[in-house]
Amino acid sequence: HDRLARSTACRATRCRCGRFKRLLMQIARFVLVGLVTNAVYLAALALCQFALGTMLWMGAALAYVASAVFNYMAHRRFTFRSGAGHLDALPRYAAVQGVGLAINSVMLAVLVTRLGWHFALVQVLSLIAVTAWSYAAQRIWVFAPPGAQRRH
Repeated sequence: HDRLARSTACRATRCRCGRFKRLLMQIARFVLVGLVTNAVYLAALALCQFALGTMLWMGAALAYVASAVFNYMAHRRFTFRSGAGHLDALPRYAAVQGVGLAINSVMLAVLVTRLGWHFALVQVLSLIAVTAWSYAAQRIWVFAPPGAQRRH
């Protein structure tokens, strides 16, 4: 019985370790996509400004849209490896981004404007909060298989 109990415990530990490793890899892919998304934004902005000669605000808007499309597609395929349909996932993704914008705006309004915290500190805290929110919401809701109950 001792041998069976140890064998079962080892399998359970390997299973937990495997899930944890997959979760860490997914988080690493999420961060990597975020970094590449910023590079896409900057490259698109530079293209609009220097090659196409658009006005700054228009170039920034076009670059934002290009980077948002890249981000959605990269997270769907690379980070979460989801087969969720665009009709389900895209509106959810947009909602998650809207909530992220609200989190950032409220943190800045309250912590900087009302409480006088330093802008840079609040922006770092906001980046952490919005990234955590975005990862969790995309994993659990946006790119979850249709009808699936995900275990965490």
